[in-house]
Parts: sequence; structure tokens; C-alpha cells
Amino acid sequence: MPLPPNGLFFGRQLNKVHKQNDRHYLLARRASNFIIGCALLTGCSASKPHLQGGASVVAVAIAPALAPQSNILYQGPATVEAAHTYKLSFEVEGRIATLHAQVGDHVHAGQILATIDPSTRQAQLDLARAQAAAAKASARKTHNGSRPDEVHQAESTVASAQSAAQFATANLQRAIELFDGGAISAQQFDAARNSQRDAQAALHAAQAQLRLTVDGPRTEDRQAVDAQMQAADAQVEFARRMLDKTVMTSPVDAIVEKRDGELGATVNPAAPTFVLLATESPEIAVNIPERLGRALVVGQHARFAVNGLTTDAVVIRIEPQADHDTHTREIRLSTTATLASDFGAVGEITFRRKQNTDASVARIPFGALLGTAPNYKVAIYEPASHRIVHRAVRLIDNEDDAADVSGIQVGTQIVVAGQFEAMPGQLVRVVAKDGAE
Repeated sequence: MPLPPNGLFFGRQLNKVHKQNDRHYLLARRASNFIIGCALLTGCSASKPHLQGGASVVAVAIAPALAPQSNILYQGPATVEAAHTYKLSFEVEGRIATLHAQVGDHVHAGQILATIDPSTRQAQLDLARAQAAAAKASARKTHNGSRPDEVHQAESTVASAQSAAQFATANLQRAIELFDGGAISAQQFDAARNSQRDAQAALHAAQAQLRLTVDGPRTEDRQAVDAQMQAADAQVEFARRMLDKTVMTSPVDAIVEKRDGELGATVNPAAPTFVLLATESPEIAVNIPERLGRALVVGQHARFAVNGLTTDAVVIRIEPQADHDTHTREIRLSTTATLASDFGAVGEITFRRKQNTDASVARIPFGALLGTAPNYKVAIYEPASHRIVHRAVRLIDNEDDAADVSGIQVGTQIVVAGQFEAMPGQLVRVVAKDGAE
């Protein structure tokens, strides 16, 4: 069966365009109408490759990849924000006694912001200090041991006990002789013997007390009083810390964004009394389209203009995941400019395309893209073989019907119509080039 005119063949084949991308389809359909008319009027006298074995040849239109019209990658609103936000709460309950900062005030690190009534905490500290003093006195007494007069007193007690014991022993000896002679009764003899035993016991007790007085406290006693003294000191430190917590100070140089509490109000440790915005190293926050976020890298520079000031900014953080609702990524930038007074102000950020030696940026018709995001590719025409090849590209930006991509050089011949019919390596006939046959 003879091959129909190539222009008509292309027209029929274009009806089979994959319609999963309506935009591509509409653009390709528009190009198809042009090519069919061109082929019918001219007889398709353009480049005519040799046909082998009756193989089908697909009619295509090609156009060179152009240089991007602008090197601006993104330009849009951005907001000045603090790099750090501090929410300050009292750690103890109490009533606010003083307030030293208002919303909008600039405060310095260490500056007192507010205090709560310290009377209860002060009383607890005074009690802890008194108990610590008593514990220290007891420890000193234990470690110092007995005083000399206490030793003398113990020695006197022993001497008296010895005299009493000797007298009781002598009385018992006489009682024995009298009892044996029948001069005293058994009851009298028992009384003399019991008195001698009591005197000996008293002597042994006095001697033991003398040894304790001379030797002093045992090691265990010294360790016990040391532990009591340490516990008392810890109570003092705890009470002091609780008293310090009645004073709130700013941890950094900052601006007061919010204050919750008035004089005499009872503070809730769970709720912030002050919210501070650190003035050091402010940041710029911007949400850019997800596809553009992939073109940015940490360290990339941008220009930021706000309230009449234009300054350089550097990307310091790129959120790895895009927002599912807005399809944007948050980018954070740092700047050396003094922007603390502009917190919340909205300015304009400008990102320019980063020059890349590995892949240039070129502009092509959006309809020339094959595939779906992010796996795009384009069909490239090879004049020597009259065939096409597919090459992967990365979509950087698109505007109207144009797309800026990386992965191809400016001037590369791109198939802009017929790209859906022609398979890689298939013979093609160029029926339109740069808008003319």
C-alpha cells in the first residue's frame, strides 16, 4: 500500500498524542495544523531522507533552544523575621511586684524585665540559713571533741567512784567476819554485799565515760554531722535559687514582642510573661514555588529590598519538604544589615540564576517537553542522521508558553511539533524550521 503524503500522515498520527498533559497536547495540535498546511502547499520538498524498506517517516518541526530572556530566577515578597524567639516564664508562682519593659522596647542581655513578690522566698532562705548555722555548730563541736574541763570532770567522777568502791569493799569484808561470828543477820550481810556490787558498777561506768571523753566522737558520728551540715547547705542553695527565680531578666539583646501580665497579677509558670525577638542576626523568610526551590542551594546570594534599604542576603536553610497545600518551600536567608527594627516588614527578594558549568540554561516552548514532572525530557533533531534522540532536562521555570530548562545548550535543535509521534532513533522529515519550511 503506497505511503500517504507525509503531511497527511503526520496529521493522522498527531490525533494519537498522549493526552495526559493537556497543555502539551494543545500546543502540539496547534503546530500540527501549521505543518499539515505547509506540507500540502509545498509538497514537503524540505529535507527528504532515503526510505529503506518502506519504513514510515514522521514529519516534525524544529526550533533552536534560546537563551533565557532574563537571569532572574525568582522575584517576590519576603518577610524580616527574628532568628530566635524567646518565650520567658517565671518558674515560681507569685504576684507581679514590678514591671520594667513594655511591648516594643529594646532590652539588653541581663536587663530586669519583671519581678514577683519575694517575701515568701526570702523567709525560706532565712530559715535555711539558720538551720545551716546550727548544723555547722554541731559539726564543729563533734570534730573538736571534749574540752579539758570536761576531761577533768570525768576524771574526778572516776576518783570518787573508786573511793566509794573501796569503802564498799571494806564494809563487805567486815560484814563477812561479823556474819561468820553470828554478830549480824543474813539480811545485813546481803545489804553490805549489794552495796559493794553497786559501787563497783558505778566505778566501771565512770571509767567508761572517762574513756569516751578522752577519745572523743567515733568516725561514724563525725560522718553523720558532716552529712547533716551538707544537707543544710544544700537547703540554703535551693532557697537562694528560688529567690533568684522571682526576678526575670532578658537572656539576649532583643525587642519585646508581647507582654502578658500586670502589676499585682498572679503569674502562671506555664504561660509566658514576655515574648522577645532577638535582634542579633535577623533572618529573611520567603516561600517560593517548589520547582524553583530545587534550583537554590545553601550559600546562594540574593538581593533584598525593604523600607528603602537594599542589602545582600545569603541562603542558610532550605526546607527539605514542600508545603502540600501551597506547593512552596520556605527559604531562610541571613544578612549583615541592621533589620531588627523592621521585624514583620515585607520586602522584595530577588534570586538570580546560579551559573552552572555542568549544564546551561535554555528557553524552549513549554509544549516541547515530554514526560511529567520532575522527569522531563526533550526530543533533539540530529541533522546528519535525520533522526531524533531524547535527552533528560530539568525544569527551572516557566512563563506563559515558554519553559527554562537545564541540560541542553542554547542553539540545540529541539523538536517542537511531532515529538510525541517520533520515537528515539526513528527517521523524521523536517517540514518546518524556525517557523518556515
